[in-house]
Amino acid sequence: MINIIRHITIFFSLFHAVTVMGIEYVGVLDKNSISEDILKADLLISKYSQNDALGEKVLSAIEAVKNDAYRQYFLFYYEIYNKNIEMSSERANQLLSNSIPQMILAKSLYYESKGDLVRAINIIEDETHHITRVFYARMLITNNLDIDKGFSILKSESEDNNILANVILGAFYSDIGDYLLGNKYLLKAVESDEPSVFYNLGVNYFYGRGFTKNLKLAEKYLVKSLKLGYVKGLFYMLGTLYNELNDQKQAIAYWIKASESGEVKAYYQLGDFYLNNYKSHEDVDKAIEYFELAANNGISHAYLRLVRLHIALYNLTFDNQYLDKAYSYVRQVSNFDKKAGSQLHELIVKAKRKVKE
Repeated sequence: MINIIRHITIFFSLFHAVTVMGIEYVGVLDKNSISEDILKADLLISKYSQNDALGEKVLSAIEAVKNDAYRQYFLFYYEIYNKNIEMSSERANQLLSNSIPQMILAKSLYYESKGDLVRAINIIEDETHHITRVFYARMLITNNLDIDKGFSILKSESEDNNILANVILGAFYSDIGDYLLGNKYLLKAVESDEPSVFYNLGVNYFYGRGFTKNLKLAEKYLVKSLKLGYVKGLFYMLGTLYNELNDQKQAIAYWIKASESGEVKAYYQLGDFYLNNYKSHEDVDKAIEYFELAANNGISHAYLRLVRLHIALYNLTFDNQYLDKAYSYVRQVSNFDKKAGSQLHELIVKAKRKVKE
């Protein structure tokens, strides 16, 4: 049950909810029927938590909102973030007094952030708006109050074509390995602008998870995801896709982007590429650099490549500096895996014995 809570908690971050002082900013609901002044304020406040230099622009946009209820809604989040202090109960109650759906949701999230789950649940449990229903399900699941009921709500909302519920369920079931069910929900969510939907579909088509493997459809969905916004792992997957399509120029470009974005698996792929396609000593140096980055970021099998590579360099040059470096990698491995360290040490011993013979 704990794993379910962990997975679903992760995936409730997928629909662009921004956390402002511990309270999720979910934005304006039903954007198709909203005026331009409200949409502008919504866009700026959603960016504000990442860039406080937008402060004056945000406040100006909020003040330009003609609808009192929406203006108060935006002001609530602006004041929480801008003051960077606890909002007084009196001020919070004043700002939370209106009853548009997103303000009811904000009120519930506010009390949840204060640890008052009973009050948070009471505010939201009878609401019927499709977004508030999904957040109610989230509260039930992530706070371990009634997980079965939470999933039942999400599935019921999915049947009513609630795209947000489909996004969450699709990502959740894909993550736990039920790809057939995951794909079913993801395909129901393709009308959304949520990049994670297209990322997961692209990955599942690439690996043939719940689908027949199809590289063209994998490319279609991964590129669509990139157009909508970055998802962690996307650059690495694009690099891996183009590598399989034999487009090495694009593969390297995306793996480099992945490495610059902290996608550590890309380090290993870049090391492997430069080693397998080396044309100069410079390429070997790059391979070593990327394998070291991979190893230092938890990809332990990169140490095996490093040891073997340095043994090969020793066999070519008889330069002991390469053996010394190989031994240093063995010591690092031995710190967390004595058996693996012993096996790597044996490789070096065999290499030295062979040279002597």
